[in-house]
Amino acid sequence: VFGNVTITSPDVTLRDTTISGDLFISGGVGLGGVKLENVKVLGRIIVSSSGESESGDASVVMRNVEAQEMLVDNMRNKTVTVRADGITEIANTIVRTSAYLEDNNTDDKGLMNISLEGSGGVRLDLAGRIKNVVNKTPGSTVLVAKGTVQKLTVDEAAVNSGVQLDRNTEVKELNLDVATNVTGQGDIGKLNINAPGSVVTMLPDEIYIRPGLEASIGGVIMD
Repeated sequence: VFGNVTITSPDVTLRDTTISGDLFISGGVGLGGVKLENVKVLGRIIVSSSGESESGDASVVMRNVEAQEMLVDNMRNKTVTVRADGITEIANTIVRTSAYLEDNNTDDKGLMNISLEGSGGVRLDLAGRIKNVVNKTPGSTVLVAKGTVQKLTVDEAAVNSGVQLDRNTEVKELNLDVATNVTGQGDIGKLNINAPGSVVTMLPDEIYIRPGLEASIGGVIMD
């Protein structure tokens, strides 16, 4: 397809297609779902559909999809669910509204870089094999619901934000560049604290605290 493609109806499957422009998944999808199979997008994938699918599946299911960038930006402040399966590779994913992202690809494929860049109060839920996540949104929450995250960074712009790790989840490297509350029953491989005032309820395997700073880790004040 030369140019852009817009999906405006629910329960649509798009397969075996190369799009030279952008792919828009609009609010007209409503509470239905969209499936992309063997699709290559030379522009961006822009997801603004209206919320979680009533079928119980993800709002957008991608299998063997390739794109440089995906933007998740729901104008109605509904949670959009996106699942990446098969051999999907999207270099950069920018999330501006609450979303649930699940990546079931291998460690070298999938949603390679995820950036939360919304307004205050949004929540990003993560599942599967997540690679690299940066939270730049103040007053937000990043929840690791299941699986592993290779690297999670809370940027200095994400003031008053929190990280929650559910049971049986792991963040292999957690970087706190601003005061952050980290709660839950998951595991942390390496914790890097680069700003004062952080509180971490679990005890990581390895801890680095920038000299001169103080933090509460596992109920113990450390510096």
